[in-house]
Amino acid sequence: MNSIKLLLALSTLILSPFTLQAEGKAKSQAESVVCGTIDMRGLEALINAKIPMVLIDARTDKYFDGTMIPGAKRLHIESPQADIAKLLPEKNTLIVVYCAGVGCPASKMLASRLIKEGYQNVIDYHHGIREWKANNKPIEKA
Repeated sequence: MNSIKLLLALSTLILSPFTLQAEGKAKSQAESVVCGTIDMRGLEALINAKIPMVLIDARTDKYFDGTMIPGAKRLHIESPQADIAKLLPEKNTLIVVYCAGVGCPASKMLASRLIKEGYQNVIDYHHGIREWKANNKPIEKA
């Protein structure tokens, strides 16, 4: 019973517009779409609660160091539409996108692209894998 309450609370917390910070900084046209954000603790809670989601590493090959947050899939802004559709066949899937860290625009750009393509539940973990590693969170080799 407690695990059901935890899942419901996390689902409400994570998808609540009061919890997610709207991002709309128009640095470029690709970044002008609004998406939610999540911090490291929120992402860790999603993972630990086994909330169904697709975790996406948005780093391009140039910036990819061979490590990922466990369970993540690679997909970057320049990925063909066919690759996106294959990885994300359902438009209402919960999607969390991350990149290297705060100075990296890849996660926000990919999140914006996904929203423009009709995906409804896209969240940006903007502090990315650098913060994840700096806090000794688990990683896996790709």
